[in-house]
Formats: sequence, structure tokens, C-alpha cells
Amino acid sequence: MKLSLEDAKHILRSRKTLIQISAWEHKTRGASELQCAFQCRVMLDGAMPRGLWFRCTTFPRFPNTASFQLECDIPGNRSHLPLYRLDWHPLSPHPNGDFGPSCLRGSYMDVGQTHEHICVYHADLKKREIRAGGVQTAAVITPDFGDFNDALRYVCDTLKIGNLGDIPPQKSQGTLV
Repeated sequence: MKLSLEDAKHILRSRKTLIQISAWEHKTRGASELQCAFQCRVMLDGAMPRGLWFRCTTFPRFPNTASFQLECDIPGNRSHLPLYRLDWHPLSPHPNGDFGPSCLRGSYMDVGQTHEHICVYHADLKKREIRAGGVQTAAVITPDFGDFNDALRYVCDTLKIGNLGDIPPQKSQGTLV
């Protein structure tokens, strides 16, 4: 699927409402990494476009780590095209490639350095569309957030999500015994 740069910008700047919000669920990633996540559909300007999702993932072994993502389905495929992602105190580093604003090209974000990815940084400006992968270029967020709720509030403000209060409280981030 090709997403035009104009469509991506429209999605990012439009007012959003989260609907069909699921409860937080524990799941495992790979053989041992425990995650806690919720997801929901996104209503855009009062309409519900097919396949627009908001997801949040936390890691119980790492209480000050989370990822927040706005994404859309790729028709005929089980994967998603990320439009926006905030990695709050990520567990792995992130190197930027050669796309996006010149000030971000080749930048490196270390483990734990909060950063946000925006799909327009990864656009093919000649073709006026978002490249596959969607959010590979990131920018550091400063100052950093004091806690999960501050990071979530920032994401909802940035994405113009109007019903932050409908998101269920996150499950305990402590290690499960």
C-alpha cells in the first residue's frame, strides 16, 4: 500500500477519538519478554477510516519503558504502516538513516533516550508518498517525561486525541511472579 504524503499529514493533524478501547493484556514476545499492551480503533474527524489503530506497549520488567504508536492497516497484508511512534526510555538504541530533515540524518539515539518517529520524516518527497516502514527517522524529545502518564499525555496532545481519559489505567509495571 502506498500512503500519500497529503493523506498522512491529514491523519496526523486531524482530531481523533479512540473507540473500542481494549483492556490492558499481558502477552509474551518471543520466548520470554513479557509485554503489557492495549489497542483501540481510531475515529478521525467523526469518521471511522478502515484500519486506523492506536497501540501502547509497556514492559513489566522495565517499569519506565513504553511505546505508543498510531498505525494503519496495509490492505491484504497482516502488517501495519506506522504513522507515529513515541519510544519512551526504549530498551534498544535507534540510528537514523539518510531520510528526513537534514538535521536528523545519521543521528543516533542511545538506549533509554526518549524519541519520536513521524512518518513525514520518512517520505519520498519526489513521489509525495510515505516510504515502506513508515517511521524510521526519529527526533529526541527534550525535556524527557517524568512518568508514563506524562508521556501518554504528550502523545495524545501531539496526535490530537480528545479522549485521553477513556484509556484504562496501565496495569502494574512490576515483575510478575
